[in-house]
Amino acid sequence: MLQEEQFWNRALGGILALLFGLVLIAILLGMVQDQCLIGVGLSGIIGGLAFMVFRSDQLIAIYENYQGFQNLQRKNLEKALDHFNEAIECHPQLAMLYSNRAIVYNQQGKPDLALADCNKAIEFNPNLVEG
Repeated sequence: MLQEEQFWNRALGGILALLFGLVLIAILLGMVQDQCLIGVGLSGIIGGLAFMVFRSDQLIAIYENYQGFQNLQRKNLEKALDHFNEAIECHPQLAMLYSNRAIVYNQQGKPDLALADCNKAIEFNPNLVEG
């Protein structure tokens, strides 16, 4: 399993490639033990190709997190919550997803659920707390 930092570095690399108008191709390679597909992204990055390997559940988590934020910005809190829940289901060890869902819970007036998600995020990444 990829470490959280490696995962986000690769994800951000793919996103940056898309922002620069470059191509990200996801090729599904097959099933693995936990029935998650493997995706290989090929991104042209100024003067070369970078190869990024993601599990498809991680790609889905990135997409669902993005959709969650889109809906959060539009104040569609229920849809945002659905997307963040889906992202967490796909990648339950990613601290950022819990903190994002906590934002929705807070805006819905559910402080207990928001606090529980903040605690879960800190559990997965203690560096989220700054002294």
